[in-house]
Amino acid sequence: MNPASEPIDVCWDTPGEAVGEAAVELELPASAPYHAVGRLVVGGVAHRAGIQVETIEDLQLAVEALLCRRPVTPSLTLELTESELELRVRLGPFAPAPDDRDRVSRMLSSLVDEAVMQDGTDGDWIVLNTMHRRAVARESP
Repeated sequence: MNPASEPIDVCWDTPGEAVGEAAVELELPASAPYHAVGRLVVGGVAHRAGIQVETIEDLQLAVEALLCRRPVTPSLTLELTESELELRVRLGPFAPAPDDRDRVSRMLSSLVDEAVMQDGTDGDWIVLNTMHRRAVARESP
């Protein structure tokens, strides 16, 4: 299939069970031309959450690094869950790479507050957590 004609599925949801949380789920082709879509969605959701620009850039860099990993399927799922305290990004499934886990966790931990590798029945999933660090308004003298 031509990359320009590959479908991108987006689901906006506000779960009824978790009051104060909003979720976005994006399924996108795992091919490189769609990495920018993942970065754009992460940046937009993080901006809407009021996260500082520097933190958004670090989060986008972490997501870009993950999008370059070998996927299990031709598409990847990007889930973003916003709460009052943090923005949680879950991305996968990726081909298992047990020898690479420590290196990937260290690299991601330098960009986000927490990076967790999860084993799934369909492959590896990676969860990134970024705490809300909203810009502080300056008081006039």
